[in-house]
Amino acid sequence: MLLTRACIYISLLAGRVLSTGADTPAVESAQEQEKMPDPLTTVDFSSTLASGLHLVEFYSPLCHHCMTFAPIWEKTWKEFHKKGAQLGISMVQVNCLESGDLCKEQNVGAYPTIRLYGPSGYIKDFPITPRDQESLMRFMMAEARNENNMKLMQLESKSTLLANNQFKQFLESGVELPTLISFWPAPEAKDITKITQFRDCRHCAGFQNTWKLLSNRADAEGISTFHFSCYMNGDLCRRVGLDRLTKPMGDRDRIPALALLLPNVESPIFYERDSYDFENALDFVLRSHSNYLTPPISPEEIAKMLVTVPRVSNTAEEITGKTVIVYNPAAIATAKEASKISQTLVKQLDRMPNVYLHKFEGQLKKNIDRMLDRAYTMLLEKASKDTTGLNKDLFHLRTLSMGEPIFIMFKESSRVPIAFLKPKDQVDLSSKALQWIKENACPVLNEITDVTLKALLKRNEARQMQIVIQILDTGNEQELKNNNYMEDFFGIISKVEVTRDEYIYKELSRLYGPEIISDAASGKSGVDNNVLSHINEKLTENYNGVLYGYLDKARKKAFKRLGLNVHATQVENGDVLIVDGKGKFYYANDIHGNRMTVTSPETVIETIKALLYNKPGAAKKTLRKFLIGSPFGHRWQFLDYIHQYGFLGWLLLIITVCLSLRLPRTYKKYIQRKKYAAKHDTIGILGKERAFPE
Repeated sequence: MLLTRACIYISLLAGRVLSTGADTPAVESAQEQEKMPDPLTTVDFSSTLASGLHLVEFYSPLCHHCMTFAPIWEKTWKEFHKKGAQLGISMVQVNCLESGDLCKEQNVGAYPTIRLYGPSGYIKDFPITPRDQESLMRFMMAEARNENNMKLMQLESKSTLLANNQFKQFLESGVELPTLISFWPAPEAKDITKITQFRDCRHCAGFQNTWKLLSNRADAEGISTFHFSCYMNGDLCRRVGLDRLTKPMGDRDRIPALALLLPNVESPIFYERDSYDFENALDFVLRSHSNYLTPPISPEEIAKMLVTVPRVSNTAEEITGKTVIVYNPAAIATAKEASKISQTLVKQLDRMPNVYLHKFEGQLKKNIDRMLDRAYTMLLEKASKDTTGLNKDLFHLRTLSMGEPIFIMFKESSRVPIAFLKPKDQVDLSSKALQWIKENACPVLNEITDVTLKALLKRNEARQMQIVIQILDTGNEQELKNNNYMEDFFGIISKVEVTRDEYIYKELSRLYGPEIISDAASGKSGVDNNVLSHINEKLTENYNGVLYGYLDKARKKAFKRLGLNVHATQVENGDVLIVDGKGKFYYANDIHGNRMTVTSPETVIETIKALLYNKPGAAKKTLRKFLIGSPFGHRWQFLDYIHQYGFLGWLLLIITVCLSLRLPRTYKKYIQRKKYAAKHDTIGILGKERAFPE
């Protein structure tokens, strides 16, 4: 038997060796054809970069990090360079050991340094982490589609040098027009984007291009732009908290500061995001300015937003649904308090993605009715079966049952409004309003990464809502378009909301009676205030019964980082996972034990309902949960029952094993003692039991 097995293994091994040997010439030939280009030098650097976009790696052959990164760079080049040629972006290298003067000229201070260049020169740095094949390819695809990269060479900065006395006047007397100021750890210059050398500020060169684009766009929006030297005006920069930019020498990772000054707003609004790319900086400026103006929005615009389904592209763009907060200052007692709330929100809303402040013109109830009528019509035009989701009575209960609210929050693709009513205690109203926005402004759909999942779970600690995740494949855009997986997923979301609304409405009718609920929804004055308060509390408990997200299959390492032991090769585009509210377990199969997918929406909805309403039954018993972050494969999955309790679980197992090993010996000894006691007199002269002979 052993001899037979040995012969089989040897024959298989020989076949593999022979097949490898037979393929070797073809592989070597392919590798010769796919040879990477030689590193650029002083001779051809400028001419190569004169057209198109180029991702340039500055490296040293003696650098350990460069040697570690080299296989990743080479593999990415081999898989991407043909597609890159179609997109107009290439991957090139510079050997800083051989071309030291060129690297010095480009201010390269560490290896490997990866930068994006265009015809106008340096554009931006590639992020320090993560540096893997997936990140490189997504970065290049996104930048190749970014029109701003090619616009840089045609633009001149619209920014003006800001003098010391003028900035001092801005701080003391305010500004008459919206004003955007950039602060630099550099000498004064008429055009800050023309400076070629920055000391201890490796991000300054990249921000020059951002500032050039930003000053042009701000100018088009009627916003004045200035740049200010913190070297020459250290006292004023320290006054606004920018000490880090006042010293000629400092942390080389420091970044120029950006601030927006608005009329009648007491202090500058500083940009505080981690990313300093143009898109983020522009969003800060335009959204802060828009929220400051609080422009009117029509009920028709809100209706369109409620029934919109976001689209997915195969770029690195994140799907972030819009959130509109309709502000009703008429519900606030004093103009001073209304102004304070406005200023607080303008300064804080930038930290919340895609949140906009608007107002309705005219009566609030009429606007809401117009919005509902328009949304219903739009759904009928789309031949949607989800019009039942627009429960008018429930909509009114959520928004108008307790009188006119101060704010109503509407989210893109959601038909569930959230209202902020006047609290009984109106002390520090602006802080309470801000806290309410932070708790509820989470978009309907979130991209799920290890960072965002932790943030969602932290925000979800009190409510412990399920997180339903759809698997998407942005690397296969055509399949997304053909199968309309996003449409299907939002169909599921809509039906879950409808089911939850029906459940809530029935519960309210059962508790208070159908007539009282109908009177409260229509705004009749006879309903007791205590009853209205209880109704509002019940509605508040059920604003967000479920959170939703999407996980990009194209991000191959995402599953591993998230601790979901569903490998990217096993899941399909359109599959659904459900993470429990504590973030400890996930479900991959429906109530029938089959893989959950948006192409079978009814079973997904039934599974969500079985978990959502937490009712014991046959359906819920069939659901199998898997431990998030389990280190065990399918064969050893039973160990998850221990691993879920962490150190205590394993300690208990060790104690149990030790006791189990000792138990037979202890039991045997016990039997021997009993037999000995039965045959002998074990009581001594002093009345003590004699020792049992070992």
